[in-house]
Amino acid sequence: MKNFFFLAIFSILLASCNNDSASNEGLASAIETFKNEPSNENKNALILAAEKEITSSENIGSVFNQTVGALREKGLSQEAVNWMSQVLKEHVVYPDRANNLMTLADVWEKDLKKPTQASLIRQGVLNTYPQTEGLETYKAGLENVPPIDMRLRSFAKKIFSDSTASFNKSVAREFVMACENFVLSQPKDSLCPQFLIDAATISRNLGEKEQVIDLFQWVYMDYPNSPKAGDAKFMEAFTYDSDLKDYDRARESYETFINSYPQHPFAESAKAMLANLGKSDEEILKELEAKNQ
Repeated sequence: MKNFFFLAIFSILLASCNNDSASNEGLASAIETFKNEPSNENKNALILAAEKEITSSENIGSVFNQTVGALREKGLSQEAVNWMSQVLKEHVVYPDRANNLMTLADVWEKDLKKPTQASLIRQGVLNTYPQTEGLETYKAGLENVPPIDMRLRSFAKKIFSDSTASFNKSVAREFVMACENFVLSQPKDSLCPQFLIDAATISRNLGEKEQVIDLFQWVYMDYPNSPKAGDAKFMEAFTYDSDLKDYDRARESYETFINSYPQHPFAESAKAMLANLGKSDEEILKELEAKNQ
């Protein structure tokens, strides 16, 4: 009986090792295929293989470096940044996270020529992971700059011109990216929810409606205990309702907001908007007149 139990356990462990090996081979094969033919289809296959490989905190750093290296080699640095940011957003704690953040900063600066974004990330790493290798090169320069929150607020002021009150789209996009990089590099900072909401507000002005949804979800999913979580949930519902005209999702979001935050200052507004969901101004006006008669 003991021998049978031992063999069963051994078989399970062997199967696990074989699955890990197959997974590693899957990523290696996807990288090789992509390098030989960097088509959009092979790029997507590489990303999918990398996401499948990230099964535990122990191997995230290795998969991260291999995948980013392949994308950069083929000149797809923006795609690399997008993927890196998503990984760092979804995995807040793992052994190589600080080094991966430094890689993200390098890509911003060396490949995409965005030194400000790189500087913000490195400053965040210095604040969050001060013992990270590679920081020594940048410490002197970072010690002479204002705190990140002050830098972001100064950034925000430049979005609207003082003289013409015009909206600077280029600066606005930089601000949104800066807010995201702040949160990625200092995810435990109490100001993260506010800057994500600020980024969502500016993204709405840019017409980036899906990004607005992602930013609001980031707030209430990653910072559920923040006073800003309710604000973000309400604004998500409002965006589905007013901007995207997706009334099914708007209804679901309003109902979730009302149930989750019954004492929120916007709770009564949410009930009213839910009652009038999808109705035109004329329809709402007619209903009000009928009630008053």
